[in-house]
Amino acid sequence: MNTTDPPPFPELIDNSMRSSFISCERKFYWSYIRNEVPSPISIHLHAGATFARGLETVRRYYFQNGTDLEFAFRRGLEAAIIHFGSYETSEDEPKSLIRILAALEYYVFEKWCMSQDYLRPLMQHGKASVEFTFALPTDISHPTTGQPLLYGGRCDMIGLYNDALFVVDEKTTTQLGPTWPNKWRLNAQFMGYCWAALNYDYPVIGAIIRGISFLKAGYEGAEAIIQIPQWRIEQWYEQLCHDLLRMRQAWHDGRWSYDFNDTCAAYGGCAYMRLCESPSPEDWLRPYYEQRVWNPLAADERRIAKDHHNALIHN
Repeated sequence: MNTTDPPPFPELIDNSMRSSFISCERKFYWSYIRNEVPSPISIHLHAGATFARGLETVRRYYFQNGTDLEFAFRRGLEAAIIHFGSYETSEDEPKSLIRILAALEYYVFEKWCMSQDYLRPLMQHGKASVEFTFALPTDISHPTTGQPLLYGGRCDMIGLYNDALFVVDEKTTTQLGPTWPNKWRLNAQFMGYCWAALNYDYPVIGAIIRGISFLKAGYEGAEAIIQIPQWRIEQWYEQLCHDLLRMRQAWHDGRWSYDFNDTCAAYGGCAYMRLCESPSPEDWLRPYYEQRVWNPLAADERRIAKDHHNALIHN
């Protein structure tokens, strides 16, 4: 190795980590090996988690507790407000707390009115299958413990649509457009969700993805319904194992390749560009980055964790 005491290799990998690695190994290194993330947390990440917390709460009260929709919605607003916390945004921020709450109302009462929604959570033993969280062993071993590397994650719901089961996830975005549903057709995130659901004996046949866009004057919604056959899930798993081997080798060699291509400018520019542009990246870590351990299983997406291993197996 290039260093005598390398940072620990994570025990659990999720789709975000794999996506980062295949787009740019150096980005993966800073974010998930060194656990250095931009400070403050992205409003897009925080807004998405806030919206998800509110919607999850509405569903639990309405479908599981049997309350009326107005009451469930008020509980969802409270949960979203608490989750948003003291995060500060500018007055014209399109994903401010007020706008997130309005988007929740648009989803629950207008676009997919929950009382009439054709998509509902699977009910088991009186509980709604809201928030499906998983952590499963793979065929690739951890480079230091020798234990199987885990693949984990969480989707918003196991849902029923036309008497068939689907994994369900909601996305918040700034725009949708006519091609938005097509972007999920070969998306690894949902192949992984289906692989996990099948391992937990949920006979899912695909994924349903709903998107909410925050426009200047209102909101829009779109839906993608994708069937994912078994052969494609097997294809995804084979690719996952291949990528895990590459991650493990990069960690062992202490060499993380740079993309030096489109990833550097994607979505307005990579958050780690200033590090790659400097001959002394360590000098730029503070105050632009802070240490946060990515926890794929945590409800709030990212949490500061003092213990690396405890964070990875949370929940």
